[in-house]
Parts: sequence; C-alpha cells; structure tokens
Amino acid sequence: MTTNEDDRNELYNVLRDRLGPEPTSTLMSLLPPTGWSQMATKDDVRASADAIRAELHTEIGAVRGELAVLRADFGELRGEFGELRGEFGELRGEFGELRGEFGELRGGLRGEFGELRGEFGELRGELRTEMASLESRLTTALRNQTVALVATVATMQGLTLAVLG
Repeated sequence: MTTNEDDRNELYNVLRDRLGPEPTSTLMSLLPPTGWSQMATKDDVRASADAIRAELHTEIGAVRGELAVLRADFGELRGEFGELRGEFGELRGEFGELRGEFGELRGGLRGEFGELRGEFGELRGELRTEMASLESRLTTALRNQTVALVATVATMQGLTLAVLG
C-alpha cells in the first residue's frame, strides 16, 4: 500500500488527538517521507559498491592499456636510438681515418646528434607528463568514487539509525 500526503496528515491528526502534538511530531519524524520501498537496503548498497568497483576496474584496465602503449612507444624509441648509436659508432670509425679532411662534417654531425638528444629529452618529458596526468586522473576518479561510496554508506547508516532510533 502506498501512502500519500493526505494519508500522512490524517495519521498525524489522529495521533495528535490521542498522544499530543510533541509525541506525534517525534513519531512522524521517525517515519520515512516516502514509502519503505524507496529505502535502500544493504543489498542495494552492496550492488552499488560492486558496480563502482567494476567501473574502477574498467578504468584501471584502460589506463594500464594506455601505459602499455606508451611503454611500447618508448621501447621503439630506445631501439631507434640504439640503432642511431650503432650507426654513429660506425661513422666515428670511418671519420677517424678521414679526420683531417672532414673536420667540418664531423662538427655538423655532432650538432645534429645534440638535437636528437634534445628531441629525445623532450619526448621523455612529454611521456612523464602524460603518465603523471594519467595517474592524477586515476587518483581523482578513485577518490571521487570512494567519496560517493562513503557518502552513500553514511546516508544509509543515518537512515537506519533514524528508523531504528
């Protein structure tokens, strides 16, 4: 049976006539403002928590996937730089034989490798920034979900205490 505002008013009036206004107000304040079917149960809270956990696991999996892609990209860069170092070693040997004739060329190559190191440093900085951003977003999402869960549990405890009180 669902109750409406008229039913609540009628109950209040009957109880006020029999118990007095203060006890009646106290009793009415302990009743839920809506039907009992609207009250959350432990199972409802547990299901909500499970849904939040599942969502967090999905988000964490997505972040892990993104990190794996970043690691793979970083590994490729390391491989390419390893190849460049190998090529540079070969060039150094050849230029050792032709040092006198190709002094200017050697200076130019050193400048280019300096630029490559600078670009690598920039890429490494961008990677660190992206990883920090991902960690921050994950931490914020986890914190928000935790706060929502704690608020829901606190509300449920308050309602339970009010009903049982």
